[in-house]
Amino acid sequence: MNAPDDHRKRTARECLPSATRRNIDSYIRSEVARIHENWLDDAEFTTSAADRAARVDAEAAELTGRVAVAEAAILDDLRADWRAIHGSGLPAARTVAALRGTAREDARHAVLCEHLYPRVSHEMLAERRRAEYAAADRRLNAAVHTDLHRWRRRAVHPTAPTRAIVARTWGTIRSAEFLVLAHALVQTRVEDGLPVPVTPLDPLTEQLTDAIRDQLMADGLLPV
Repeated sequence: MNAPDDHRKRTARECLPSATRRNIDSYIRSEVARIHENWLDDAEFTTSAADRAARVDAEAAELTGRVAVAEAAILDDLRADWRAIHGSGLPAARTVAALRGTAREDARHAVLCEHLYPRVSHEMLAERRRAEYAAADRRLNAAVHTDLHRWRRRAVHPTAPTRAIVARTWGTIRSAEFLVLAHALVQTRVEDGLPVPVTPLDPLTEQLTDAIRDQLMADGLLPV
């Protein structure tokens, strides 16, 4: 068989849907890929794109399995809590779906915080932050006027990427007031070129959480 035929057959095989990929949580895979591509400059990632994708798939598949186990345990706890409050009756389908969604989000968060996010060390973050803050200072000094505190008035319109950062960093089990401020604060930092949290374990997450809670209390709201 000649080389062009070999290439066509190999390309066709690579385009077939992967059974493994179908069983991988798409959010988990996107986070594994993001951390590897942006933070883990391993020797393994100097290999081909196909090899890199295979390594990401393998890690994402393992984490997906861990999420499934954690999700089942969390869902059992949520169902037990529901029965303790509402008695022995069966919850409505909408309630079951909500419990399952909460269990999945909590399981993802727990698994990623234990097995993926710690690989982005505080030292790695600190090194990159120095460059990010220096660049932001140059931009802000050149600006005619920039109100760094406009997020406190909620005078910001969050974009879809900002909402994704907030969901990844703080989850959804927060008060509506907290999330509104979180969206405003992150959007402000994006617009001003300031660093945003990379993971929930990022030290910047704690700093921004404290700022949001301080503003909530200043507004007479619960800091949750």
